[in-house]
Amino acid sequence: MILLRSTPEALIFELEPVWIGFLEFLFQAYPMGMEGWPPAPNAPQLPPSGPDPALLADALRHLKEASRREASTFLERTLHVAASNTSAEWRVPRDKTEWLLQVANEVRVGCWYRLGCPDAELPELMLSQNQENGQTLVLFALATNLIGELLEALQAPIE
Repeated sequence: MILLRSTPEALIFELEPVWIGFLEFLFQAYPMGMEGWPPAPNAPQLPPSGPDPALLADALRHLKEASRREASTFLERTLHVAASNTSAEWRVPRDKTEWLLQVANEVRVGCWYRLGCPDAELPELMLSQNQENGQTLVLFALATNLIGELLEALQAPIE
């Protein structure tokens, strides 16, 4: 995944075929938690006078459903495969970068929960996990990498 250009309208990346497969895999995994996430083991408890949890859960479910529908078509709408089929141009509209970061982060956080909320860094985590968690680790790494690539691209000078 290589940033070709940063324009006022879009971030334009060149993708090798393997990256297209990675992105399809990531988008298929989204959303990972329609009901929201359970509190992390060390998270503080919400005060009882806080917002209605059922109302928040319902609003979150509707928001994630709309976002899931958009994610299901986002890649095909923004990806332009070259005739040679050796690479593709991925045009990420600037007004969708925040949403795309949220999608990638949700997949990343979902994987973190599936892995048991580990404190370890990714390389250490990959060495300590069993084969059953392989797909979750790959998703975690892909989402983390995509977030890094997008954040770096957003810092690039605009042409």
